[in-house]
Amino acid sequence: MKFKIKYIQFKNIPKPNIQACFLFSDSQTKYDILEELLNDSFVSAIPEDNHVLQSLNEIASGKQESLISGTERVMMHIAKNETLLTDNFDGVYDNIDILQPLKVSTSDLRDLIIWWIQEKPRLEKIANDSGLSADELNDTSDNTDS
Repeated sequence: MKFKIKYIQFKNIPKPNIQACFLFSDSQTKYDILEELLNDSFVSAIPEDNHVLQSLNEIASGKQESLISGTERVMMHIAKNETLLTDNFDGVYDNIDILQPLKVSTSDLRDLIIWWIQEKPRLEKIANDSGLSADELNDTSDNTDS
């Protein structure tokens, strides 16, 4: 599966003002809910403050058999082998597109979140130190296999 890093520059805040976002390269909306989860600021927070990762760790350690966790937009129904991601906005708002539910391997999701927590700050430091704009960085960002 291919993914791409997209950079966003916030012009109304002081530097460093470029942030990295995780996007799956194929245009399928199948993975939109996973992108939403990964790009939520709470998910990319440091591990000690990351309630999503803490919930996944509870399952991985065997302390819990199942949990419900998530972010403002994405609800996670976590079990040992599989996690169901659903859109909290389903049935709440009429004027937005609802993200399709997605089942993913719990261990793969945990690994992906750990990787993103580590990689996002590194990418943002490189981007902000480069002197390039977000548009220039996006022009050079290649697809990567996951």
